[in-house]
Amino acid sequence: MILALIVDDEPLVRLAVRTMADWGAMGIDLCAEAGNGREALDALAEHPGIGIAIVDVDMPEMDGLTLVEELANRKTPGLDVVMLSAYDDFDFARRAFKAGIVDYVLKSEMDDGRLITLLSAIVERRLKNGTSTEVVSTLKGGDTDRKAETDRLMSLLYAGEASMAAIPDNAFHSLRALPPFRPCFLRLRDFERALGRFGGDRAIFASTATELVRSNLYRRPSGEVLALAEDRYAILLGPASTEEASGLEGELRGAFDAYLGVEASLAVGPETATVRGLAAAWKEAERAFAIRSRIVVRARRRISERYADASLDLGDIAAYAEVSKNHLSWEFSRETGETISACIARTRVDAAKRLLIQTNLKIYEVAERTGFSNVETFCRSFLKITGKQPSSWRTP
Repeated sequence: MILALIVDDEPLVRLAVRTMADWGAMGIDLCAEAGNGREALDALAEHPGIGIAIVDVDMPEMDGLTLVEELANRKTPGLDVVMLSAYDDFDFARRAFKAGIVDYVLKSEMDDGRLITLLSAIVERRLKNGTSTEVVSTLKGGDTDRKAETDRLMSLLYAGEASMAAIPDNAFHSLRALPPFRPCFLRLRDFERALGRFGGDRAIFASTATELVRSNLYRRPSGEVLALAEDRYAILLGPASTEEASGLEGELRGAFDAYLGVEASLAVGPETATVRGLAAAWKEAERAFAIRSRIVVRARRRISERYADASLDLGDIAAYAEVSKNHLSWEFSRETGETISACIARTRVDAAKRLLIQTNLKIYEVAERTGFSNVETFCRSFLKITGKQPSSWRTP
C-alpha cells in the first residue's frame, strides 16, 4: 500500500479526489491532506513514508510550484509528485518538470480518468521497482485497511464496548484523538434530496458524507468520524473547548450545503477524560437534538428558503416562527451561539461562494442573487466571514 498526500486549498477538490476511485483497491492510502505548501511540508514530516503527493498549483501561503521546488532543494527521497492545475501553461509545466514532478493533470481532465490512470501507472512502477510503502496497522500489528480499523475502534467506543485496557497504547495516535475527548454528534436533514445524485445508493452517500467530514477534520489537530446511518455521524475530537468544537458546525454546515445540498447540525457533548465516559457523552450530545426548539428550526428554515430576498429581516423571520422578535433573538442565540443577522449573512455568503465557483456571474450579480442590498455590503460581509475578497474565491 502506497501512502499518498492531497495538497489543495479547496476542501471540495480534496473530497473529489478522495471519492473519484476506490484508492484502497488500487493500492493507495490517502493518509493525509494539506491546504497549502507549508501544511504539506508538515504532513510529509509527520508521515515520512508518503510516496505520492497530489499537489495543486494555486494555493495561499505557499503555492504548489514553490512547494515542489522546495522539495527538490531538500532532495526528498522516494516521493512522486503529481501536479493539479486549472490552466495549461508552458512556463508552469517547464518549472514543474524541472523541479522533478512526474506529470501534471488539468483539473478539467480529472473527471475523464486522467488522474486515476496516472496514479495507477505510478503504483505499478513503484511495485515493480519495490519502492512501495507498506501500511502497518498499529491496532493489529499487520497489513490492514486503516479506515476499516478506525471504523471498528470508533464503533466500539461509541457503543461503550471498549475499555482502556483493551486498546493498544498507540491506537489513539492512529485515530488522531487523545484524551480528554470531546464527542460530537452530527445530524443531516433532508438528506433524501441528495440521494438522486448517488443513484439512490445510501451506502455511497454515507461514504461520501463521511469523507466530507473527514476532509474538514484533517485541517484540525485531531478528529475522527463514524457513520452511524445516512443522516447521523459520531465525531470524536481530542482536547477542544466547547467553543472550538461548536466552530466545527459552521464549517460542516457550509461544506454539506455546498457539496451535497443538505443541512448539517452539530451537537457538542461534554468533555470526558476516559474511554468509559465516551458512550454517555455521545448520547448526551445526541439527546440535545431532541430538545432543539421548534422556534430555531423554523427560523433556520425561513433563512434557508428566503436568504436571496434582500428584505428578509428579523421581523419577517419572527412572524414565520410565530414569536416576538425579542424572544426569537434570545432563543436563537442561546441555542446556536449565533445571532439571526450573523446566520443570514453566513447563509448568503455560503450561497455566494457556490455561485463564484460554479458560475461566471459578475460580482455585483452574485451579490444581487444572494440577497445583499449592494455590492459594497456584500464585499464587506464576504471578507469578514471568509477572510478573502469575492474575486479571489474563484478558481483561476
